[in-house]
Amino acid sequence: MKIKPEHYAIIQKAISDALTSNPTVAIEYQAAGFTPMRLRWDMLWQSGVKVGDSVGMTCPPDMDPAKFVPLYDYANDDHIDTALRKACADAGCAFGAYKDLLGAPALTVTEGKQFTQRGFVATLERRDTESLQVSELTCFIDKQGMVFPTKAALALISNDTDHVCVRDIAGDAHDISVNDGIVFIDDMDSFAAKHSQYCVTTYDKVTAYDDEADEESVVDRVEEGRWENEPMTFDSIRSEARNHSYSEYNGDTLSSTDPSGTDEYYRHGTCRFHHMRIDSINGQPPTSDQIAALASALDMCIRPSAAMRDEASTQEPSKAPRLGM
Repeated sequence: MKIKPEHYAIIQKAISDALTSNPTVAIEYQAAGFTPMRLRWDMLWQSGVKVGDSVGMTCPPDMDPAKFVPLYDYANDDHIDTALRKACADAGCAFGAYKDLLGAPALTVTEGKQFTQRGFVATLERRDTESLQVSELTCFIDKQGMVFPTKAALALISNDTDHVCVRDIAGDAHDISVNDGIVFIDDMDSFAAKHSQYCVTTYDKVTAYDDEADEESVVDRVEEGRWENEPMTFDSIRSEARNHSYSEYNGDTLSSTDPSGTDEYYRHGTCRFHHMRIDSINGQPPTSDQIAALASALDMCIRPSAAMRDEASTQEPSKAPRLGM
């Protein structure tokens, strides 16, 4: 390697820090069809390190000299790229260390690894109407619903969006559209809800008569459920929601509201309300919008709680955000 040790140390730290702050970037770049070379040069640029020389590409006056490396005094882009490949390898980023896409192993969509910091890894699928042959392409979908790689996706679509879809991890199909050469998933909220991984805690709130009291009294208690911070898929949540007749949600919890239909209700007047708290979605605390999307995707007429409806009715309507590129 032609790069001087003291200069490589700066590059190596820059790449390591950039990859540490973007732990899923390699998956995102590969799913989006970007090359390993683009990844490592982007990481160098994002790190704030600037490459130049001592003559015409000198350190800018407003830049920290410690982040300026005069590599072009003695090296070219090929030499620098070799150093960047080694830096990626040293940082544990195998994809960034490959020379090109041909050397990298195929990326597949697997349960528990279908989401990243910025979006989702999914499968774009096209079924030929004549041969019925299915063509598949691993793609990346950002949180706004844009499908990458756009060029490869457009080639797969071939102006026939009616027979092209995105498959979520549960196998459900989601339609796509093309707008100004950009591919979008039509029902992003539903797709995100079904293509995510959840950690949940279940519990019951019980209102019952205290049979041991001298006089009849009502006691309220909370009982532990079957799971505590347990990983679950969308399908598992849907099965649980049906079994316990969830009918309401608030900021982070799905719950039942009708205690009837059980033996303990008719024999003892015990009212049991089942709750499922969503502790995290894809490793992050859930937002109210994500909970609302989950409730809608479950397709069980699960409504927002009365408190949420009252809060929504008192809020002024917000202006629709403007779209930008």
